[in-house]
Amino acid sequence: PQLPKDTVHPVTGKPMKTLTLRKIFTSQAKPKLYVPSRGPSLIWKTGDNLFADLSVMFMGEYLNHLWSKHKVNIQMQTYGIFPCGSDRGFIECVDNVCAVREYDF
Repeated sequence: PQLPKDTVHPVTGKPMKTLTLRKIFTSQAKPKLYVPSRGPSLIWKTGDNLFADLSVMFMGEYLNHLWSKHKVNIQMQTYGIFPCGSDRGFIECVDNVCAVREYDF
């Protein structure tokens, strides 16, 4: 669908003209994957307090800063989280990553 003229991508801050629904996930909350006309894909999630997730991302960014400052060669992959109220919001979709549970330590 066509978006209002002044709609911007929450990650890039650049204008987007369209947002296309690509997939509805099968988990209980049924999050939706949207592909904008430009910028990274977004997951729309309802029923969760994304402010808690946002706090974890802030901590990850802070740890990345500390590790870099102290020349520790490790970095946590962070991504954008954009709460749109107490129980819904957008999550930036990050390509080419895998869950920690997939590693054989």
